This record gives sequence, C-alpha cells and structure tokens, in this order.
Amino acid sequence: MRIALTIFMVAAQVGLAANLMNLREDGSFTVKDIPQQWGAATNGLCCAISIPGTNHAVADGLPLELFFKNVGEKTMLFTNPYDLRGEPWIWTLGISGPQGPVGYRGDTVVYGLTLRDLKPGEIVRYTGTVVSPAWDISAKGRYTLKVKYEATGAKPGDARPIWGGQIHSNQAEGVLK
Repeated sequence: MRIALTIFMVAAQVGLAANLMNLREDGSFTVKDIPQQWGAATNGLCCAISIPGTNHAVADGLPLELFFKNVGEKTMLFTNPYDLRGEPWIWTLGISGPQGPVGYRGDTVVYGLTLRDLKPGEIVRYTGTVVSPAWDISAKGRYTLKVKYEATGAKPGDARPIWGGQIHSNQAEGVLK
C-alpha cells in the first residue's frame, strides 16, 4: 500500500491526516530538543526522528518529532506538507510494535507541498502524534519508528535548488502503557 506518509517496515501509504498525526512545522524547539542520532545525508539533507517522553498511554498515541537538517553548503528549497490530495511526494513511516509490523487503517491521503528556504546548518522540526485507530497501536508495549523521505527535486531546466533524493531517519523507540 502507498500514501503520503508510508510505513517503512509495513509499506502502507499514509498521509498526515487529522485522525493520523496532525504533523505540523514547529519552530519552537531548542538545542536540547535536537536528536543526537541522524540518518545518513543525501544531497545535503539528513533526517532524524524522536519520540519525546518515555511512557505514553495507548489512548494518547505516540508523540513524534521529525527533524530535517541542511548539512550542505548552499541554501536549498525544502518542502513543507499541507493537506492536498494528488501531489507527488512520499514520507514513509515504519512502525514495529510488540506483535511485529504495525498496520495502517486510514484512507489514502497525499499531501501537497510548499517550499521554504533551508539554509546551511538550519534545522526544521515537524511534530505530531501517531494514534489509533488509523494505526494499529492498541497493544501495550515497545514501538519502533523510522522514516523514509523522498522527493523528486527540481524539474529539468528549473534553476531553483529544490532538494531531491531519498533519505532515512534514525530509529526511535517509545512505550505505550
């Protein structure tokens, strides 16, 4: 299955719908919020995921922070998600729980993109919550999350430095009680 936010381990396509995550850009973070572990960089961009806190109630879901950092030497245009079906980009969220890969039960949602400058060394953070019933995270126990992000970048003849490629985040763990 495919959708805007796709499951890395489960391969279910999913978007950032209200019943899914409400993923939004959040510029109010400090240095202590930035993860120590990041996925490998591709074309000057790297990604990290974290689950703030330690133990979370099943009913509340898993909070999620997704970071992107420009590790290149030039400003690039990076995409911001907003809800619009039919746009060509994919976030892949992989979730594994106490009983193995976690399934996605929501509808297929694809998000459109807006562009923002991401300067060298700059970090952007998105926050949200993975919740049931969109995701099958109703069992208590340890969950592991990982993200894959891919974008096509600039079109031939487009002089804008729009990032394109595929990156994977680190792996984050959280507990539902």
